[in-house]
Amino acid sequence: MSEFWFFMRPHTLFANLADTARKNGTVIVFRRFQSNGHEAGLRVVDPSEDMATIYVNGGYSEVFLTLRERPTQAQDWNFPSIEEEALSLSGGRSNKQALELWTLQKVAKKSKVGPLFTVLRRTISSHCEQGMKILGTAQRYDEFYWERELAALGLHLKLNLDDERQLIPNPS
Repeated sequence: MSEFWFFMRPHTLFANLADTARKNGTVIVFRRFQSNGHEAGLRVVDPSEDMATIYVNGGYSEVFLTLRERPTQAQDWNFPSIEEEALSLSGGRSNKQALELWTLQKVAKKSKVGPLFTVLRRTISSHCEQGMKILGTAQRYDEFYWERELAALGLHLKLNLDDERQLIPNPS
């Protein structure tokens, strides 16, 4: 299954998703699991909304991009039922000065969203540099991308917010 890993601030990512959705007619759906102050559920988001604020403040942890399908209700746990027409984007949570890795992937191996995956990967990577190291090691990981502006912000980039491993930008 194709996956693309990157670090990007939510407002930058969602501005790019909004542009892609408007150009391609893509449906954007946020999903969250039950947490303090939030019911588990789904929400269809319009590209004109402030998606970054909704995602971060609403306790969401996953985004689906579909070619046409929408959930029938907030607790439609069969969504996405047309898996070959959906992309999943997860992560990007932040905690104090830490930013979690985003993962973009096709929901199904046999997929109709290959062109959309390619467009999103190209759009996102156009704002990024490639290559990172795990803090305290010499190993370079070229499969990770990071938004150029992150290096100057002093954020800790983490694979998972519960994981102590931190990635540091390393373009060379």
